[in-house]
Amino acid sequence: MLGENATLDGFSEGTGCNQCNHTGYRGRLGVYELLEIDYTLADALRRNDPAAFENAARAQRGYRPLVHNALEFARQGITSLAEAMRLSGMVE
Repeated sequence: MLGENATLDGFSEGTGCNQCNHTGYRGRLGVYELLEIDYTLADALRRNDPAAFENAARAQRGYRPLVHNALEFARQGITSLAEAMRLSGMVE
């Protein structure tokens, strides 16, 4: 994530226009996490154990949290940092 010593260099903010109704956004882009349900995840689900499910998900090879994907889009200028933080649930 951003971290304590992070700078906001390289992030942009949309200014808006008539085409986007002055929001600064155009179109839609999916930001998501994808988990393949393996035995460990399925077992945690069966036991209704959210902590074990989260630990098993994080241990999956290639796991990347939604917030990291959203921040990468912001870094690339595809969306704003504020929107990335909002949709990743870090701010209301």
